[in-house]
Amino acid sequence: MTSFSSVGYGDVTGQTSYEYLYQMLIEMLGIGIFGYMTGLIQTIFVGLGVKDQVEENRENIDLWLIGLDKAKPSKLLNKKVFEDVRHFFGARFINEVSFFTETEMFG
Repeated sequence: MTSFSSVGYGDVTGQTSYEYLYQMLIEMLGIGIFGYMTGLIQTIFVGLGVKDQVEENRENIDLWLIGLDKAKPSKLLNKKVFEDVRHFFGARFINEVSFFTETEMFG
């Protein structure tokens, strides 16, 4: 544990058992702070990934709706229907962490 939380040269060492105990507590505190900071950084990266996934799912919804329009050109989707579907699934993607799989969404 000492080599993880310090340079490990042994320049400053405890002489009594109280000093060794203090040294161990400070080392554990340092490791705890390092772990906490690492967790914060990891949370930031995970948050960015979720935002990217939401945007990707919104793009898939748009492509799916455009595909519906192209499938039957004589019956184009109303713009309100298009926006309502985007709004419904967009709100669902933002509020839920577990997203639909592509086969569930697109058949």
